[in-house]
This record gives sequence, structure tokens and C-alpha cells, in this order.
Amino acid sequence: MQERVELTKQTYENLIAGLVQVEEVKEDLLKDFFPDEIKERNKMMQTIENYISCVSQLAQNIKISETADNKLPMVLIGSEVDLEDLDYNETTKLRIMLPGEDMDIDDASCLSPIGTSLLLKKVGEEIAVQTPGGVCRYRVNAISLPYY
Repeated sequence: MQERVELTKQTYENLIAGLVQVEEVKEDLLKDFFPDEIKERNKMMQTIENYISCVSQLAQNIKISETADNKLPMVLIGSEVDLEDLDYNETTKLRIMLPGEDMDIDDASCLSPIGTSLLLKKVGEEIAVQTPGGVCRYRVNAISLPYY
């Protein structure tokens, strides 16, 4: 059984809207970003389907509260993630976004290597991301769904 998560009404509505959006755009994302790479497309499809399933289960365990801190138990699309760079002992914040949305410098696409690696991770979990400069290691320190 999942723990109960408290969100404000607006944040809960944003969570549900984000889930619906992912369901609506998943086929286009796969077609646009993985047109010829069958293996990669199938792997991403599994990732997206798992994501939809986990967020749907989470939504069933939400308690609406006007005093909620909007902390999430796992990284979701739209969430803000406090990360610790384990190699440089620095912290940073990243927001995980759908491709094509207005992104700032501190945003990452959910289809990017770091975005995909972070999806559904929990506080305390570590990831390793292969980059052109080598492997970067991070720990998830906090997750929240900002109020938009």
C-alpha cells in the first residue's frame, strides 16, 4: 500500500492534467522522437506505460489539503527535483518536462537521459547518467510539484 500524499487542490488538478496530457501525447512522442529506433521506442513505450500506471495509483492515494507542502514520493513530469551531484558535492534543482514545452535552463525533457533516469525515482535514490563528458552521478534529495 502506498503512503497517503497531501497536495493542494490546484496541485492535485495539475497532477491529473499532466497524467492526461502524457496519455494523450505518448504516441506522438514515440513517433516524433523514436521514428526508426524500434528497440529504443519499445523501451520508451514501456517507460511511459509504467509511468502512467504509477501516477494513476498515486492519484488514488492523494489527500487534498490547503496546507499541503506538495511533496511527492517520486519524480513525476512537472515535478521539481533537488539533486545532489555526488561527484562535485553540489546541489541543483531540475524540473522534468514534456518535450516541446517552454523550458528554462533548469528544465530537462522527460525523454533526455537525465529525465528518463529520474522518472519515478524516490528521495534518497541515486542515478548514473551517461553524458558526452562521462558518467554523472546524482542523488534525489527532495521532490515537489510546484504550484503553477
